[in-house]
Amino acid sequence: MMIPTNDNSAIQVVPSSSPIPPAPAVRKSDSDDVFVGENVCESHEHGGKMALNDVFGLDVDYMFELLFTDSQFYRDFLASRKTTELIQTPWPVEFDEDGSKSRLITYTLSLNYKIGPKSTKTTEKQTILPESKPGSHYIVDAEVHNLEVPYADTFYTITRFCLLKESNNKTRLKVHCEVKYRKQAWGPIKVVVGKCAQQGLPENFNLLAVHLRREADRNHGSTTSNNNNSMNNSTKKKLRKRHKQQSQSIASSFERPAHMDASRYSSQPLAFSLSANTLALFLCFIIILLIFLNVFLFLKISQLESQTLLFYRNSEPSIKTDWRQLIDDEENIYKTQSAKWKKVLSSSLLILDQIKTTMQTLYKRVEEI
Repeated sequence: MMIPTNDNSAIQVVPSSSPIPPAPAVRKSDSDDVFVGENVCESHEHGGKMALNDVFGLDVDYMFELLFTDSQFYRDFLASRKTTELIQTPWPVEFDEDGSKSRLITYTLSLNYKIGPKSTKTTEKQTILPESKPGSHYIVDAEVHNLEVPYADTFYTITRFCLLKESNNKTRLKVHCEVKYRKQAWGPIKVVVGKCAQQGLPENFNLLAVHLRREADRNHGSTTSNNNNSMNNSTKKKLRKRHKQQSQSIASSFERPAHMDASRYSSQPLAFSLSANTLALFLCFIIILLIFLNVFLFLKISQLESQTLLFYRNSEPSIKTDWRQLIDDEENIYKTQSAKWKKVLSSSLLILDQIKTTMQTLYKRVEEI
């Protein structure tokens, strides 16, 4: 299959027998096949927060092939994130009723959290939206579900990739990420999940940008000497075909710089980070402390009742005067004990109010973060 480009040449997609599956065909309009002018990407919404917005020296069709097919570049990128057990289903031949195409990929993410699971099974549904047009722009949504993290049944993430052609050899990549909730989540849990998403996703896409720049530099270096000689259209077609066939060894030739710690770019699913577990442990500690305090007060009151009954049985009065004296003594004891326990209960209420104020302040700070 041939994909037209702006310079009236064509890019030949490698056949299905090639080690790299071809980029899936996207429905094209009958007119305006060649993009002219600025690609502003305003035909759809961009939900969530922008994680990446940069221009790379790669053709838009070639970038799509790198990111959304079973290319060696994509496999090596996932390997750098310590992602294993990658399984990709091919893009379907036919379009869906709405003009889109979807495929499913699964993999295992390794986690670097000190508390919680060390890895998680992940499913990702990739969908090419109908407004995509080869040679001009591609709009792809990725719906990611992390299956083995805390509260995995309450949320998932939507990542929108916008590949926009700026020139024959330059493509702008925009990435927006958004957390979606399938059911109502507790306020602090929702805040922590959102915070973890904002922290983890940019690191992942920063690493992707590094790999894309290296790929662009490699392509630029391999074509500079050839550009000095005049070539006809057939020679250009052969060169571009050879570049596609060599994409299997792209990422394997890279060596990451020493300052780029691999652990920093390890997979960051949307789950509890260390701060979330710390908050949960603190709340559990407060609840347990309150339970012990209530048990202590109950035991002290029971002990007081037992002592009162024992004193009454051991000192039964024999005359009316003794009865009166006993009543007075009991009344004094009752007043003394009542004043004492009122003081204890007042102190307990004060402590509970302080704990309540502290928890409210902590909740507000977490929301602000």
